[in-house]
Amino acid sequence: MEAHDRSCPEFEEIAQAVLRMEPLDEDQLERLARRARHGDTDARRRVVEATLHRVVARVRRHAEVGADLMELFEVGAAELGEAPQRWRPRFEPFVERVDRCLRDAMQPLLDEATARALREAAARIHGHAPTPHGAAQPSSAGR
Repeated sequence: MEAHDRSCPEFEEIAQAVLRMEPLDEDQLERLARRARHGDTDARRRVVEATLHRVVARVRRHAEVGADLMELFEVGAAELGEAPQRWRPRFEPFVERVDRCLRDAMQPLLDEATARALREAAARIHGHAPTPHGAAQPSSAGR
């Protein structure tokens, strides 16, 4: 599998739409998150919409790793709906919980993309073809 192109028109279109959304301040967001914790589905939807910009920022920050940007965005967006349930208001601000949830959800994809990029770079340096399990096989050109 080759590294993904850093540009992804579909992601950029979504990112632009997200960045045009009206942001909420932390107090508004925490009030919505409290309602979402208690089962208010409209509040949960609004929490997701209000925090999507954090997903966009995190995806853009890691674009150079070579991960699939849309997959990262989708995983992050899905995780936003779970953040209110995982939030412990007495111990942390809601945005810290959001960031922790995003990091935890996206990290396996980033680790996989990084490992793939390292295998490909090592293969180029040593003239070996990368294999799915990371072990390089000598290329036929070097024989």
